[in-house]
Amino acid sequence: GRSWATVVTAVSLGPCNDDRAMSDDHVPEATDAARSADFVLRPKGSAVLGGVGSALFLLGAVTSLDAGPAFVMGLVLAAALLVVVLVRPFMRLTMTEITVHNPFRRHVIPWPAYEDVSSQWNLVIYAGDQAIKSWAIAAKIKRRTGSGVIGAFSSGAHKERLNETASAAPEPLPGSLPTSAGPAAVFVEQLYAEWQDLRQKGALPPQSASATVCRRWDALDLALVIVPAVAWLVVLIRG
Repeated sequence: GRSWATVVTAVSLGPCNDDRAMSDDHVPEATDAARSADFVLRPKGSAVLGGVGSALFLLGAVTSLDAGPAFVMGLVLAAALLVVVLVRPFMRLTMTEITVHNPFRRHVIPWPAYEDVSSQWNLVIYAGDQAIKSWAIAAKIKRRTGSGVIGAFSSGAHKERLNETASAAPEPLPGSLPTSAGPAAVFVEQLYAEWQDLRQKGALPPQSASATVCRRWDALDLALVIVPAVAWLVVLIRG
């Protein structure tokens, strides 16, 4: 088994998660650990920033009730946006599929539909004619000494970002997972190779070779933003 941290979430994938490949029929018991592999990649820095920011906005709303309902609902809406944009985005990898959760949208890519991965500005998963960008997994911008802010976006820095994928994946600390685009791309390729190996050995339930990417709107993200936004607009209209 892997020494990489396994993180399991209870996030429902709705209609995209039909468990079509999770049957236990004719699967060796020795592969239980591999089949239950569940990795969630989410940068802690962004999540903490979004959580703290949203908490401050909510605290401001509670302490500013005298400022009027429009101002209060505006703060609540700002808090909700921070949660949707910075806290909730993630990428999840199992031995069945890759899930890319971006603000308001979710893509589920079965491994048979997976073709390639790249990391220029963000991690991008290629499946058929689709290029699915992961909002949560961004490339680490390396500033060369003395180059200033503009140098971070120069052609040299651009080459460094592209070369980040080609380098070997760093050995993660116990309990950690890669959260920048280059190491995450290597991790995806490693897991894909492991999936291919287990499939060839017959150690995984069969998946349809014609499996396609499932795309859908995320109901929770939409509700978190639409509800306070509508309330804010109603307050503004009523004056």
